[in-house]
Amino acid sequence: MTTTRRTITIIAATCLLLALAGCTTQLASSPTEAPTTQLQTFPTEATPPARAPTVPPPTQPPAPTAFTGYFAIEGKWKNVGEGTFGQMQKGAVVIFDGMNCNVFSPNDTYAFYEESGRYRLDVTGLLGGNPSFTVVPVDENNCELYYGSTVIALRRVG
Repeated sequence: MTTTRRTITIIAATCLLLALAGCTTQLASSPTEAPTTQLQTFPTEATPPARAPTVPPPTQPPAPTAFTGYFAIEGKWKNVGEGTFGQMQKGAVVIFDGMNCNVFSPNDTYAFYEESGRYRLDVTGLLGGNPSFTVVPVDENNCELYYGSTVIALRRVG
């Protein structure tokens, strides 16, 4: 390798390292002039540029309703809305028997509880599905389940 080629390789490698370190290098315009290096500074509290979301935001459940009666999930419920999830297809019946339900399979387990003024339904499927729904009672016989952007309208039957 000739001396000129070696010098150019060293300068290129130095420029690459300085660029990775946040520096800019300006090469000299003549062989007798030395290159200059300047460190770029960035504000310490810079705000990253806003990016468009890649997925749609989840549907937010409405604020707790004026329904003040006792609400229990146990029983048979029919999906009367357009939203679907697992076996809760439009027109299908899902059963909550106090311990098991059939959201994914006949032997899924669930927990129904109140948290921060909202009802929650956590389902554990035998094959690993573990969704957590926000439950909004409309009245004692109608409710809506919210999971991400999916809304499932259920009506008590039987």
